[in-house]
Amino acid sequence: MNKKNPKKTLASLLLPVFLLLSVSGSHCVVLAQEIELPPIERATLDNGLKVIVIEHHELPVVAFRLVFRSGAAFDPPGKA
Repeated sequence: MNKKNPKKTLASLLLPVFLLLSVSGSHCVVLAQEIELPPIERATLDNGLKVIVIEHHELPVVAFRLVFRSGAAFDPPGKA
């Protein structure tokens, strides 16, 4: 019967991972770069709708999100 020692098996699995992390960590340099966000434009329409626009012209993509303030927390007093 050929039984493997569980401690040796675990050590043989963890040793390459440890060596890989120790070598790659010493050569990896992360520099913090300052990012510049596009300006945020906010407006409220005559009907009370709040509009927030962020223009980003790097890609020809249009995306929008519509959020409703709804639920009992937003009901007028006496209407819930």
